[in-house]
Amino acid sequence: YSPNQYTFAGIGAMKFMAIGNDSEAYTAGYLFAESSIEVVWIRGFYSISSNTFAGTKALKEVFIGAGHGTELSANSFANLETDVNFYFYTYTYEELVEEVGDDEWFTNADEKAHFYFKDTIPADVVWPDEIKDSLK
Repeated sequence: YSPNQYTFAGIGAMKFMAIGNDSEAYTAGYLFAESSIEVVWIRGFYSISSNTFAGTKALKEVFIGAGHGTELSANSFANLETDVNFYFYTYTYEELVEEVGDDEWFTNADEKAHFYFKDTIPADVVWPDEIKDSLK
C-alpha cells in the first residue's frame, strides 16, 4: 500500500497510524498535512518523498522500518510544524547513508527533526505494542 499526496490530510485526533507493509511502500508529499496524528509507523519503505511530514499539527514520533532499494528525498523531513523524533530502527546512520547514497535528507532536514538509528535509539523510548509485537 502506497498512499498518495494528502491521503491522510486533515484526519482528526489519532494516536497511532501504520502505513505500508513489511516490504516496500512509498510516501507522497504533504501526506499528513493538517492531521492530528501523533505517531506514525512506516513498516517498510521504498521511498519517502519531499515534505511527507510537512504541515502535521500533532506529530511526535515516526518509526521507520527498512525497505528494499531505499530512497529518501533531499527534503523528506522538511517543513515540520512540530518537533518530531524519527526512529530508523533497522538502520544505523552509516548503513542508511550507504543504502540511500547521500545524506541530503539529513542535512536538509528541518531543525525540528530529531533522528535516531538502531544504535542510538534511547532506552526509554516507548514503542507502540504493534511495533513491539512485529519485532518478536
